[in-house]
Amino acid sequence: MSPPAPLLPPGPEAAGPAGMLALPAEITVPVDALLESLRAQAAQRSCIVLDCSRLQLVEFNAAAPLLAGIARLADGKPVEWRDMSHLVSTLLQLIGGAGRLRIINRKP
Repeated sequence: MSPPAPLLPPGPEAAGPAGMLALPAEITVPVDALLESLRAQAAQRSCIVLDCSRLQLVEFNAAAPLLAGIARLADGKPVEWRDMSHLVSTLLQLIGGAGRLRIINRKP
């Protein structure tokens, strides 16, 4: 087993580059506080673009509530997950269905 990837330096968690909504380095249960911090910004956009460049870990038990909460925030708007690690991408695709998620993975 390889050691975990180093965490990126902390940065703003609510406003990513170019109008993207930035996600934190780790997402754990409960996800309510994270979703609440994204709610106001998501409501003002026609398309929700999530910056996953800092995202290193999604706790298994947090994956389903995260996907359900983002779907509620989107309210039918398209959602794009950008710059996501392949490991996190695989987990979310297994939990949420690969065909329904628009994920752009990091380049290796």
